[in-house]
Amino acid sequence: MDFLVFFVTRLVAIVVFLAVAIYIMMALRILYIHPYLVYMPRRKMEGTPSRAKLEYREIFFKTKDGVILNAWFIPAEEPWATALHCHGNSGNISDRIDTIKIYHNMGISLFIFDYRGYGKSKGSPSEKGTYKDAEAAWNYLVEEMGTEPGDIIISGHSLGGAVATYLAGKVAPKALIVEGSFTSMTEMGKLYYPYLPIRLLVRHRYNSMNNLKKVHCPVLIIHSPDDRVVPFFMGKSLYYAANPPKRFLEIHGSHNDAILDSREAYTREINEFIAGINNN
Repeated sequence: MDFLVFFVTRLVAIVVFLAVAIYIMMALRILYIHPYLVYMPRRKMEGTPSRAKLEYREIFFKTKDGVILNAWFIPAEEPWATALHCHGNSGNISDRIDTIKIYHNMGISLFIFDYRGYGKSKGSPSEKGTYKDAEAAWNYLVEEMGTEPGDIIISGHSLGGAVATYLAGKVAPKALIVEGSFTSMTEMGKLYYPYLPIRLLVRHRYNSMNNLKKVHCPVLIIHSPDDRVVPFFMGKSLYYAANPPKRFLEIHGSHNDAILDSREAYTREINEFIAGINNN
């Protein structure tokens, strides 16, 4: 009997030890791979706006901490606004030709840049780094190109929505457009890894809920209920957190293809959104 009790006690102790060890190993793995989940840059450029028969200007500019970044400026023929676009976490600006075409067809000039570590931009990405990159892009557009801040729309998709939100809280743009973005990286981590202490593991937080409180320009939040990467409720949460004036557009399609699948509604809403600002 004593042997049986000893055996069971020992077995339970071993099982508990293994469970704790596996849990710690999983947590350490997430701690290690977190940057690789957040940032998926590609150096190789797959094309340029000329592929879509669009004129463009290639630009290199420097951040305050000395990192050289690459950007494209695609002018509209008779622009009624200029968009500073922050792209998502994968690839580089050469993967955003469809986005460039949509903005161009709306009569909006577009400044789109690669974060550090993406495409031809130097360095390695980080949360603070992407914020510095966006600030440098804004400064170049305003100070070097002479664009009036009140003519600039800051836009961003997914991770870029978080970067755009941060930037819009630091400067005074015409408007902010956030597409398919999340409330914070911490909340995204909880969603995908609910069994882990995500708050202790996440290094790149991108807290758009807090950053939205600092944004005082008109805000347009765009999200699709078909999004399987960033859930629809996060888009609605961003909308509720934003200061007025604000609008919400529900579109349809996957995380990366929604603006193409809902191109007509997307362009119509942005046109009406900007026209409303111009008329006020």
